[in-house]
Amino acid sequence: MKRFTLSALIIAAVLRLPAQQVVTPETPVAHVGAQTITAGEFVSRYELTPGFQRGVRGKTEEKKAEFLFTLIAEKLLAQQGREEGLDRDTALLNAVRTIERLFVRDELYRREVREKVKITEQELQRAMARAQEERKVYFLYAPLKTTADSLYRLIRAGRALESLRPSAAPNASWEGPDSAMTRWGEADERMEAAVYALKPGETCAPILLDDGYYIPKLVAKNITFSPGERERRTLRERVGETLRKRREATRMAEYIASALKDVRTNVRARVSKSVITSLFDAYTAATPADARRSDTAKFILTQDMVRSVLGKLHADARAPYVVFAHTEWTLETTLQKMLTSGLVIDRPTLALVRYGYEQRLRDIIDQENLTQKGYDLQLQRSSAVQQELGPWRDWYLAQLYKQSMGDTLTASGEELEYVKHRMMSDTLSKSDTAKAREAVIGMKLRALTDKNLGRLADKFGITVYEKNLSKVSVSTVPAMVYRYLGFGGRMFAVPLTEPNVQWLKFWERKNIRLP
Repeated sequence: MKRFTLSALIIAAVLRLPAQQVVTPETPVAHVGAQTITAGEFVSRYELTPGFQRGVRGKTEEKKAEFLFTLIAEKLLAQQGREEGLDRDTALLNAVRTIERLFVRDELYRREVREKVKITEQELQRAMARAQEERKVYFLYAPLKTTADSLYRLIRAGRALESLRPSAAPNASWEGPDSAMTRWGEADERMEAAVYALKPGETCAPILLDDGYYIPKLVAKNITFSPGERERRTLRERVGETLRKRREATRMAEYIASALKDVRTNVRARVSKSVITSLFDAYTAATPADARRSDTAKFILTQDMVRSVLGKLHADARAPYVVFAHTEWTLETTLQKMLTSGLVIDRPTLALVRYGYEQRLRDIIDQENLTQKGYDLQLQRSSAVQQELGPWRDWYLAQLYKQSMGDTLTASGEELEYVKHRMMSDTLSKSDTAKAREAVIGMKLRALTDKNLGRLADKFGITVYEKNLSKVSVSTVPAMVYRYLGFGGRMFAVPLTEPNVQWLKFWERKNIRLP
Protein backbone atom coordinates (compact mmCIF):
# COMPACT_ATOMS: atom_id res chain seq x y z
CA MET A 1 0.00 0.00 0.00
CA LYS A 2 1.09 3.55 -0.65
CA ARG A 3 2.99 5.22 2.20
CA PHE A 4 1.57 8.70 2.72
CA THR A 5 3.73 11.66 3.68
CA LEU A 6 2.79 13.80 6.64
CA SER A 7 1.42 16.46 4.30
CA ALA A 8 -0.89 13.97 2.56
CA LEU A 9 -2.01 12.58 5.88
CA ILE A 10 -2.96 16.00 7.17
CA ILE A 11 -4.71 17.13 3.98
CA ALA A 12 -6.90 14.02 4.13
CA ALA A 13 -7.50 14.51 7.84
CA VAL A 14 -8.82 18.07 7.72
CA LEU A 15 -12.29 19.33 6.97
CA ARG A 16 -11.93 22.14 4.49
CA LEU A 17 -14.10 25.07 5.48
CA PRO A 18 -14.22 28.59 4.00
CA ALA A 19 -11.27 30.67 5.13
CA GLN A 20 -11.79 34.06 6.68
CA GLN A 21 -10.68 36.99 4.54
CA VAL A 22 -8.33 38.39 7.20
CA VAL A 23 -6.50 36.28 9.76
CA THR A 24 -6.52 37.95 13.18
CA PRO A 25 -5.30 36.58 16.53
CA GLU A 26 -8.91 35.47 17.18
CA THR A 27 -9.27 33.62 13.86
CA PRO A 28 -9.83 29.88 14.48
CA VAL A 29 -7.36 27.43 12.99
CA ALA A 30 -8.95 24.41 14.66
CA HIS A 31 -11.82 23.34 16.90
CA VAL A 32 -11.10 20.50 19.30
CA GLY A 33 -14.33 19.47 20.97
CA ALA A 34 -15.51 22.55 22.86
CA GLN A 35 -12.15 24.32 22.56
CA THR A 36 -10.84 26.63 19.85
CA ILE A 37 -7.20 26.95 18.84
CA THR A 38 -6.89 30.50 17.57
CA ALA A 39 -4.28 31.88 15.22
CA GLY A 40 -2.91 33.92 18.13
CA GLU A 41 -2.38 30.89 20.35
CA PHE A 42 -0.95 28.88 17.45
CA VAL A 43 1.60 31.56 16.49
CA SER A 44 2.76 32.19 20.06
CA ARG A 45 3.19 28.47 20.77
CA TYR A 46 4.86 27.81 17.39
CA GLU A 47 7.20 30.80 17.41
CA LEU A 48 8.35 30.38 21.00
CA THR A 49 8.94 26.61 20.94
CA PRO A 50 12.06 24.96 19.46
CA GLY A 51 11.33 23.04 16.27
CA PHE A 52 13.40 20.68 14.12
CA GLN A 53 13.98 21.55 10.43
CA ARG A 54 11.79 24.67 10.49
CA GLY A 55 14.39 26.52 8.46
CA VAL A 56 14.39 23.97 5.61
CA ARG A 57 13.07 25.50 2.41
CA GLY A 58 9.65 24.22 1.42
CA LYS A 59 8.86 22.63 4.79
CA THR A 60 7.07 25.56 6.48
CA GLU A 61 3.52 24.41 5.75
CA GLU A 62 4.32 20.85 6.76
CA LYS A 63 5.88 22.04 10.03
CA LYS A 64 2.88 24.28 10.74
CA ALA A 65 0.51 21.37 10.22
CA GLU A 66 2.67 19.07 12.34
CA PHE A 67 2.66 21.56 15.18
CA LEU A 68 -1.08 22.16 14.91
CA PHE A 69 -1.83 18.46 15.28
CA THR A 70 0.57 18.34 18.24
CA LEU A 71 -1.48 21.12 19.87
CA ILE A 72 -4.69 19.27 19.01
CA ALA A 73 -3.32 16.18 20.78
CA GLU A 74 -2.61 18.28 23.88
CA LYS A 75 -6.15 19.70 23.87
CA LEU A 76 -7.67 16.22 23.48
CA LEU A 77 -5.74 14.88 26.46
CA ALA A 78 -6.63 17.95 28.51
CA GLN A 79 -10.35 17.61 27.75
CA GLN A 80 -10.36 13.94 28.74
CA GLY A 81 -8.45 14.80 31.91
CA ARG A 82 -11.01 17.47 32.71
CA GLU A 83 -13.84 15.02 32.07
CA GLU A 84 -12.25 12.58 34.53
CA GLY A 85 -11.96 15.25 37.21
CA LEU A 86 -8.19 15.68 37.05
CA ASP A 87 -8.64 19.47 36.96
CA ARG A 88 -9.46 19.17 40.68
CA ASP A 89 -6.30 17.18 41.45
CA THR A 90 -4.12 18.84 44.10
CA ALA A 91 -0.94 18.45 42.04
CA LEU A 92 -2.55 20.24 39.09
CA LEU A 93 -4.04 23.01 41.25
CA ASN A 94 -0.64 23.66 42.85
CA ALA A 95 1.15 23.71 39.48
CA VAL A 96 -1.40 26.10 37.95
CA ARG A 97 -1.31 28.30 41.05
CA THR A 98 2.48 28.63 40.73
CA ILE A 99 2.16 29.88 37.15
CA GLU A 100 -0.83 32.05 38.04
CA ARG A 101 1.21 33.88 40.68
CA LEU A 102 3.80 34.85 38.06
CA PHE A 103 1.11 36.15 35.72
CA VAL A 104 -0.57 38.11 38.53
CA ARG A 105 2.68 39.89 39.34
CA ASP A 106 3.35 40.53 35.66
CA GLU A 107 -0.17 41.98 35.22
CA LEU A 108 0.41 44.26 38.20
CA TYR A 109 3.59 45.50 36.49
CA ARG A 110 1.73 46.07 33.24
CA ARG A 111 -0.94 48.17 34.93
CA GLU A 112 1.15 50.08 37.43
CA VAL A 113 4.42 50.52 35.54
CA ARG A 114 4.31 49.84 31.81
CA GLU A 115 1.00 51.58 31.17
CA LYS A 116 1.97 54.55 33.32
CA VAL A 117 5.10 55.31 31.29
CA LYS A 118 4.57 57.73 28.40
CA ILE A 119 7.36 58.93 26.11
CA THR A 120 6.67 62.31 24.52
CA GLU A 121 7.77 63.21 21.02
CA GLN A 122 9.90 66.02 22.46
CA GLU A 123 11.77 63.56 24.73
CA LEU A 124 12.26 61.19 21.85
CA GLN A 125 13.65 63.86 19.51
CA ARG A 126 16.04 65.17 22.18
CA ALA A 127 17.31 61.67 22.89
CA MET A 128 17.69 60.94 19.15
CA ALA A 129 19.81 64.07 18.76
CA ARG A 130 22.12 62.86 21.53
CA ALA A 131 22.22 59.32 20.16
CA GLN A 132 23.62 60.62 16.85
CA GLU A 133 26.96 61.50 18.40
CA GLU A 134 29.52 60.05 20.79
CA ARG A 135 31.66 62.01 23.22
CA LYS A 136 35.26 61.51 24.27
CA VAL A 137 36.05 62.36 27.87
CA TYR A 138 38.94 62.39 30.29
CA PHE A 139 37.97 61.58 33.85
CA LEU A 140 39.28 61.21 37.37
CA TYR A 141 37.93 58.71 39.89
CA ALA A 142 37.96 58.94 43.70
CA PRO A 143 36.16 56.64 46.14
CA LEU A 144 35.64 59.45 48.69
CA LYS A 145 33.81 62.75 48.29
CA THR A 146 36.47 64.71 50.16
CA THR A 147 39.12 63.56 47.69
CA ALA A 148 36.92 64.26 44.68
CA ASP A 149 36.10 67.75 45.98
CA SER A 150 39.78 68.57 46.53
CA LEU A 151 40.62 67.46 42.97
CA TYR A 152 37.78 69.55 41.56
CA ARG A 153 39.01 72.63 43.47
CA LEU A 154 42.39 72.23 41.78
CA ILE A 155 40.68 72.12 38.37
CA ARG A 156 38.61 75.23 39.12
CA ALA A 157 41.83 76.96 40.18
CA GLY A 158 43.21 76.45 36.68
CA ARG A 159 44.80 73.01 36.63
CA ALA A 160 43.93 70.93 33.53
CA LEU A 161 42.27 67.66 34.49
CA GLU A 162 44.46 65.63 32.15
CA SER A 163 47.62 67.09 33.73
CA LEU A 164 46.85 65.97 37.29
CA ARG A 165 49.13 63.34 38.79
CA PRO A 166 49.27 61.61 42.21
CA SER A 167 51.49 64.42 43.56
CA ALA A 168 48.48 66.75 43.27
CA ALA A 169 46.77 64.95 46.16
CA PRO A 170 49.53 62.76 47.63
CA ASN A 171 47.69 61.61 50.77
CA ALA A 172 44.45 60.55 49.07
CA SER A 173 43.30 57.53 47.07
CA TRP A 174 42.26 58.38 43.51
CA GLU A 175 42.81 57.23 39.94
CA GLY A 176 43.29 58.85 36.54
CA PRO A 177 43.35 60.63 34.34
CA ASP A 178 41.76 58.03 32.05
CA SER A 179 39.87 58.42 28.79
CA ALA A 180 36.61 56.89 27.59
CA MET A 181 33.98 57.19 24.87
CA THR A 182 30.48 58.00 26.09
CA ARG A 183 27.61 56.87 23.87
CA TRP A 184 23.99 57.68 24.58
CA GLY A 185 22.11 54.68 25.90
CA GLU A 186 25.24 52.77 26.94
CA ALA A 187 26.57 54.83 29.85
CA ASP A 188 25.17 55.31 33.35
CA GLU A 189 22.37 57.86 33.05
CA ARG A 190 23.96 60.09 35.68
CA MET A 191 27.26 60.25 33.81
CA GLU A 192 25.51 60.53 30.47
CA ALA A 193 23.39 63.51 31.59
CA ALA A 194 26.45 65.34 32.87
CA VAL A 195 28.66 64.64 29.82
CA TYR A 196 26.02 65.61 27.24
CA ALA A 197 25.47 68.92 29.04
CA LEU A 198 29.17 69.87 28.69
CA LYS A 199 30.82 71.89 25.94
CA PRO A 200 34.25 70.82 24.64
CA GLY A 201 36.91 71.67 27.21
CA GLU A 202 34.46 71.94 30.11
CA THR A 203 34.70 69.91 33.32
CA CYS A 204 31.78 69.24 35.65
CA ALA A 205 31.61 68.77 39.42
CA PRO A 206 32.10 65.26 40.86
CA ILE A 207 29.33 62.82 39.97
CA LEU A 208 28.38 60.10 42.45
CA LEU A 209 27.99 56.68 40.81
CA ASP A 210 27.62 53.29 42.46
CA ASP A 211 31.34 52.76 43.14
CA GLY A 212 32.47 56.32 43.91
CA TYR A 213 32.93 59.80 42.44
CA TYR A 214 33.85 60.67 38.84
CA ILE A 215 35.00 64.00 37.42
CA PRO A 216 34.59 64.08 33.61
CA LYS A 217 35.97 66.58 31.11
CA LEU A 218 34.59 66.70 27.57
CA VAL A 219 37.41 66.54 25.02
CA ALA A 220 35.54 66.10 21.72
CA LYS A 221 32.26 64.98 20.19
CA ASN A 222 31.88 63.02 16.96
CA ILE A 223 28.85 62.49 14.73
CA THR A 224 28.22 58.75 14.29
CA PHE A 225 24.89 58.76 12.44
CA SER A 226 24.46 58.14 8.72
CA PRO A 227 21.35 60.00 7.46
CA GLY A 228 18.66 58.03 5.64
CA GLU A 229 15.03 57.04 6.19
CA ARG A 230 15.82 53.45 7.11
CA GLU A 231 18.59 54.49 9.49
CA ARG A 232 16.33 57.05 11.15
CA ARG A 233 13.61 54.46 11.72
CA THR A 234 16.13 52.07 13.26
CA LEU A 235 17.54 54.85 15.43
CA ARG A 236 14.06 55.91 16.53
CA GLU A 237 13.16 52.34 17.55
CA ARG A 238 16.41 51.87 19.47
CA VAL A 239 16.15 55.19 21.26
CA GLY A 240 12.47 54.67 22.06
CA GLU A 241 13.18 51.26 23.55
CA THR A 242 16.04 52.61 25.67
CA LEU A 243 13.95 55.53 26.91
CA ARG A 244 11.10 53.20 27.83
CA LYS A 245 13.40 50.83 29.74
CA ARG A 246 14.83 53.73 31.70
CA ARG A 247 11.46 55.28 32.47
CA GLU A 248 10.03 51.92 33.48
CA ALA A 249 12.97 51.31 35.84
CA THR A 250 12.35 54.68 37.48
CA ARG A 251 8.59 54.15 37.68
CA MET A 252 9.08 50.62 39.06
CA ALA A 253 11.29 51.87 41.88
CA GLU A 254 8.74 54.57 42.71
CA TYR A 255 5.87 52.11 42.70
CA ILE A 256 7.65 49.54 44.88
CA ALA A 257 8.54 52.23 47.42
CA SER A 258 4.94 53.43 47.51
CA ALA A 259 3.14 50.08 47.39
CA LEU A 260 5.32 48.39 50.01
CA LYS A 261 6.03 51.30 52.33
CA ASP A 262 3.74 49.94 55.07
CA VAL A 263 4.47 46.25 54.44
CA ARG A 264 6.57 44.56 57.09
CA THR A 265 8.50 41.34 56.53
CA ASN A 266 10.64 39.72 59.21
CA VAL A 267 13.82 37.75 58.50
CA ARG A 268 15.77 35.81 61.11
CA ALA A 269 19.05 37.73 61.05
CA ARG A 270 20.99 35.10 63.02
CA VAL A 271 20.12 32.44 60.47
CA SER A 272 21.04 34.78 57.59
CA LYS A 273 24.49 35.27 59.04
CA SER A 274 25.03 31.51 59.29
CA VAL A 275 23.70 30.96 55.76
CA ILE A 276 26.08 33.53 54.25
CA THR A 277 29.09 32.06 56.05
CA SER A 278 28.10 28.51 55.05
CA LEU A 279 27.61 29.53 51.41
CA PHE A 280 31.04 31.14 51.27
CA ASP A 281 32.60 28.08 52.94
CA ALA A 282 30.91 25.83 50.35
CA TYR A 283 32.28 28.03 47.55
CA THR A 284 35.85 28.00 48.88
CA ALA A 285 35.72 24.24 49.48
CA ALA A 286 34.63 23.59 45.89
CA THR A 287 36.91 26.15 44.19
CA PRO A 288 40.73 25.84 43.99
CA ALA A 289 42.69 28.73 45.51
CA ASP A 290 44.14 29.79 42.12
CA ALA A 291 40.64 30.00 40.62
CA ARG A 292 39.39 32.08 43.56
CA ARG A 293 42.19 34.61 43.00
CA SER A 294 41.45 34.92 39.28
CA ASP A 295 39.82 38.03 37.81
CA THR A 296 37.21 35.73 36.28
CA ALA A 297 36.30 34.05 39.58
CA LYS A 298 32.55 33.69 40.11
CA PHE A 299 30.32 32.57 42.93
CA ILE A 300 27.36 30.70 41.38
CA LEU A 301 24.70 29.38 43.72
CA THR A 302 24.21 25.67 42.99
CA GLN A 303 22.01 22.86 44.25
CA ASP A 304 25.07 21.29 45.89
CA MET A 305 25.70 24.51 47.84
CA VAL A 306 22.08 24.60 48.96
CA ARG A 307 22.27 20.99 50.13
CA SER A 308 25.50 21.74 51.99
CA VAL A 309 23.98 24.73 53.79
CA LEU A 310 20.79 22.88 54.69
CA GLY A 311 22.90 20.00 56.00
CA LYS A 312 24.89 22.29 58.28
CA LEU A 313 21.82 24.20 59.43
CA HIS A 314 19.44 21.23 59.55
CA ALA A 315 17.86 22.48 62.80
CA ASP A 316 16.76 25.68 61.02
CA ALA A 317 16.07 24.23 57.55
CA ARG A 318 12.31 23.78 57.98
CA ALA A 319 11.66 26.43 60.62
CA PRO A 320 10.13 29.81 59.68
CA TYR A 321 12.87 32.01 58.21
CA VAL A 322 11.04 34.78 56.34
CA VAL A 323 7.70 35.78 57.85
CA PHE A 324 5.22 37.81 55.80
CA ALA A 325 1.85 39.17 56.85
CA HIS A 326 0.15 36.56 54.65
CA THR A 327 2.54 33.57 54.68
CA GLU A 328 5.98 32.38 55.74
CA TRP A 329 8.98 30.70 54.11
CA THR A 330 11.30 28.14 55.64
CA LEU A 331 15.02 28.43 55.00
CA GLU A 332 14.74 25.49 52.60
CA THR A 333 11.97 27.22 50.64
CA THR A 334 13.89 30.50 50.55
CA LEU A 335 17.10 28.94 49.24
CA GLN A 336 15.19 27.05 46.55
CA LYS A 337 13.58 30.32 45.41
CA MET A 338 16.98 31.97 45.36
CA LEU A 339 18.39 29.04 43.39
CA THR A 340 15.59 29.36 40.85
CA SER A 341 16.15 33.11 40.43
CA GLY A 342 19.93 32.63 40.11
CA LEU A 343 22.68 34.20 42.17
CA VAL A 344 26.03 35.01 40.52
CA ILE A 345 28.75 37.16 42.13
CA ASP A 346 31.94 38.24 40.36
CA ARG A 347 35.29 37.97 42.17
CA PRO A 348 33.56 36.90 45.39
CA THR A 349 34.72 37.76 48.87
CA LEU A 350 32.76 37.09 52.04
CA ALA A 351 31.61 40.72 52.02
CA LEU A 352 30.46 40.54 48.39
CA VAL A 353 28.65 37.24 48.97
CA ARG A 354 26.90 38.85 51.93
CA TYR A 355 25.89 41.86 49.83
CA GLY A 356 24.71 39.70 46.91
CA TYR A 357 22.75 37.33 49.13
CA GLU A 358 21.03 40.11 51.04
CA GLN A 359 20.18 42.01 47.85
CA ARG A 360 18.70 38.91 46.20
CA LEU A 361 16.76 38.11 49.38
CA ARG A 362 15.27 41.62 49.32
CA ASP A 363 14.36 41.14 45.65
CA ILE A 364 12.46 37.88 46.13
CA ILE A 365 10.74 39.24 49.27
CA ASP A 366 9.59 42.28 47.28
CA GLN A 367 8.36 39.98 44.50
CA GLU A 368 6.32 37.96 47.01
CA ASN A 369 4.77 41.08 48.52
CA LEU A 370 4.00 42.51 45.07
CA THR A 371 2.37 39.23 44.05
CA GLN A 372 0.17 39.43 47.14
CA LYS A 373 -0.65 43.01 46.19
CA GLY A 374 -1.85 41.71 42.83
CA TYR A 375 -4.08 39.15 44.55
CA ASP A 376 -5.46 41.86 46.84
CA LEU A 377 -6.48 43.68 43.66
CA GLN A 378 -8.11 40.47 42.32
CA LEU A 379 -5.85 40.44 39.25
CA GLN A 380 -6.02 36.64 39.15
CA ARG A 381 -9.59 37.09 37.86
CA SER A 382 -8.63 39.50 35.10
CA SER A 383 -9.19 38.42 31.52
CA ALA A 384 -5.49 38.96 30.73
CA VAL A 385 -4.31 36.54 33.43
CA GLN A 386 -7.00 33.95 32.66
CA GLN A 387 -6.22 34.05 28.95
CA GLU A 388 -2.49 33.55 29.50
CA LEU A 389 -3.12 30.80 32.04
CA GLY A 390 -5.33 28.75 29.68
CA PRO A 391 -2.57 27.05 27.63
CA TRP A 392 -0.61 26.23 30.78
CA ARG A 393 -3.66 24.69 32.45
CA ASP A 394 -4.28 22.54 29.36
CA TRP A 395 -0.62 21.53 29.21
CA TYR A 396 -0.58 20.48 32.88
CA LEU A 397 -3.88 18.61 32.45
CA ALA A 398 -2.49 16.74 29.44
CA GLN A 399 0.62 15.74 31.38
CA LEU A 400 -1.43 14.63 34.38
CA TYR A 401 -3.73 12.51 32.20
CA LYS A 402 -0.71 10.87 30.54
CA GLN A 403 0.72 10.20 34.00
CA SER A 404 -2.57 8.56 35.05
CA MET A 405 -2.30 6.27 32.01
CA GLY A 406 1.30 5.48 32.86
CA ASP A 407 0.32 4.48 36.40
CA THR A 408 -1.65 1.57 34.94
CA LEU A 409 1.31 0.11 33.03
CA THR A 410 3.70 -2.60 34.17
CA ALA A 411 6.91 -4.15 32.83
CA SER A 412 7.43 -7.91 32.74
CA GLY A 413 10.76 -9.56 33.46
CA GLU A 414 11.07 -10.57 29.83
CA GLU A 415 10.50 -6.97 28.69
CA LEU A 416 13.09 -5.69 31.17
CA GLU A 417 15.72 -8.12 29.95
CA TYR A 418 14.98 -7.28 26.32
CA VAL A 419 15.38 -3.54 26.95
CA LYS A 420 18.57 -4.04 28.96
CA HIS A 421 20.06 -5.99 26.09
CA ARG A 422 19.00 -3.39 23.51
CA MET A 423 20.33 -0.46 25.53
CA MET A 424 23.63 -1.88 26.74
CA SER A 425 25.46 0.00 23.98
CA ASP A 426 24.19 3.27 25.45
CA THR A 427 24.32 4.15 29.13
CA LEU A 428 22.22 1.34 30.56
CA SER A 429 24.00 -1.48 32.36
CA LYS A 430 22.64 -5.00 32.71
CA SER A 431 21.99 -4.45 36.40
CA ASP A 432 20.11 -1.15 35.98
CA THR A 433 16.58 -2.49 36.38
CA ALA A 434 15.08 0.86 37.37
CA LYS A 435 16.17 2.53 34.14
CA ALA A 436 15.04 -0.48 32.13
CA ARG A 437 11.60 -0.32 33.74
CA GLU A 438 11.42 3.40 33.01
CA ALA A 439 12.27 2.74 29.35
CA VAL A 440 9.66 -0.03 29.01
CA ILE A 441 6.94 2.06 30.64
CA GLY A 442 7.90 5.03 28.45
CA MET A 443 7.56 3.03 25.22
CA LYS A 444 4.25 1.52 26.32
CA LEU A 445 2.93 4.92 27.36
CA ARG A 446 3.75 6.47 24.00
CA ALA A 447 1.89 3.67 22.21
CA LEU A 448 -1.08 3.83 24.60
CA THR A 449 -1.24 7.64 24.31
CA ASP A 450 -1.36 7.49 20.51
CA LYS A 451 -4.16 4.91 20.56
CA ASN A 452 -6.14 6.91 23.09
CA LEU A 453 -5.68 10.08 21.07
CA GLY A 454 -7.20 8.40 18.05
CA ARG A 455 -10.17 7.41 20.18
CA LEU A 456 -10.47 10.87 21.75
CA ALA A 457 -10.35 12.54 18.33
CA ASP A 458 -13.43 10.54 17.37
CA LYS A 459 -15.08 11.19 20.72
CA PHE A 460 -14.65 14.97 20.91
CA GLY A 461 -14.47 15.78 17.21
CA ILE A 462 -11.91 17.91 15.35
CA THR A 463 -12.31 20.60 12.74
CA VAL A 464 -9.22 22.11 11.09
CA TYR A 465 -9.45 25.31 9.08
CA GLU A 466 -6.78 24.49 6.55
CA LYS A 467 -7.02 27.73 4.57
CA ASN A 468 -6.90 29.84 7.71
CA LEU A 469 -3.80 27.92 8.82
CA SER A 470 -2.16 28.50 5.44
CA LYS A 471 -2.61 32.27 5.88
CA VAL A 472 -0.89 32.31 9.27
CA SER A 473 2.64 33.69 8.89
CA VAL A 474 5.42 32.23 11.02
CA SER A 475 9.19 32.62 11.15
CA THR A 476 11.54 29.81 10.21
CA VAL A 477 13.98 30.40 13.06
CA PRO A 478 13.75 27.75 15.81
CA ALA A 479 14.07 29.27 19.26
CA MET A 480 13.47 28.52 22.91
CA VAL A 481 12.33 31.79 24.44
CA TYR A 482 12.14 32.99 28.02
CA ARG A 483 9.61 35.52 29.18
CA TYR A 484 11.01 38.18 31.49
CA LEU A 485 8.45 39.11 34.11
CA GLY A 486 7.54 42.45 35.59
CA PHE A 487 9.41 43.20 38.86
CA GLY A 488 12.02 40.55 37.99
CA GLY A 489 12.22 36.84 37.27
CA ARG A 490 11.69 34.80 34.15
CA MET A 491 9.87 31.69 32.91
CA PHE A 492 9.46 29.74 29.68
CA ALA A 493 7.43 31.92 27.33
CA VAL A 494 5.05 29.03 26.54
CA PRO A 495 4.63 25.40 27.60
CA LEU A 496 7.12 23.25 25.69
CA THR A 497 5.30 20.54 23.75
CA GLU A 498 7.01 17.55 22.12
CA PRO A 499 6.00 16.90 18.49
CA ASN A 500 3.34 14.20 18.22
CA VAL A 501 1.51 13.30 15.00
CA GLN A 502 1.85 9.51 15.20
CA TRP A 503 -1.58 9.34 16.80
CA LEU A 504 -3.16 10.33 13.46
CA LYS A 505 -2.94 6.76 12.20
CA PHE A 506 -5.33 5.73 14.99
CA TRP A 507 -7.93 8.36 14.07
CA GLU A 508 -10.54 6.23 12.32
CA ARG A 509 -12.69 9.01 10.86
CA LYS A 510 -10.01 10.70 8.81
CA ASN A 511 -10.74 8.45 5.80
CA ILE A 512 -7.16 7.71 4.79
CA ARG A 513 -5.46 4.49 3.81
CA LEU A 514 -2.38 3.73 5.87
CA PRO A 515 0.36 1.08 5.53
